[in-house]
Amino acid sequence: MPIAIKHVSHALAYERGRVLRALVLALHKYTEFARHKGLVRTCNFVFTLCELLSIRPHICSAAMDRFSDFRDLAVKMVHNEFEHMLFTEDSDADTKESISAIRLTIRQLVAGVQSSKNFAISSQLMRAAIVLISTWQCVELSRSKERGTTHDNIMSLVN
Repeated sequence: MPIAIKHVSHALAYERGRVLRALVLALHKYTEFARHKGLVRTCNFVFTLCELLSIRPHICSAAMDRFSDFRDLAVKMVHNEFEHMLFTEDSDADTKESISAIRLTIRQLVAGVQSSKNFAISSQLMRAAIVLISTWQCVELSRSKERGTTHDNIMSLVN
C-alpha cells in the first residue's frame, strides 16, 4: 500500500467536517487513480469508507449533512458494494478483509422451482448502510444535484 494512502486513511480517524470531507474525496480519487494505473491492489476504498462510517457515525453524518458530495459518494459506494455482493457468485471473496461477516440465504420460488443463493456481507458494510439509512433526510432530496440517483440508491439499501 502506498504511504500516502496509509497516512490519509489514518488521518480519517481524527478529522471532522470540511477536512474529513476533503480527505475522503481525495482518498477516493487517489485510490481510483492508483487502481487504474495498477499501482494498488491491496487498498479497498469502500472498506475504508465503511469502517469510517461505522466507527464515527455521528461525525460522518454531520459532515454528510453539510456536504452533499460527501453524502452522495458514501451512498453510491455503499450501494455499489451491496449490488456487487448480491449479483456476483463469489461474495465470500469480498469479505476477506472483514473479521466478521453476516451470512444470508435468499430463497425464491419462481415458476414452481425453488432456488436459493448464499451471501456474505461484511459487518462493516452492513453498519455503514445502517448509518446512511438512519441519517437520511428526505429534505436533502431537493438540494442534491443527482436527486434521482442518490434517492434510488438509498431506497435500494432500505429495501
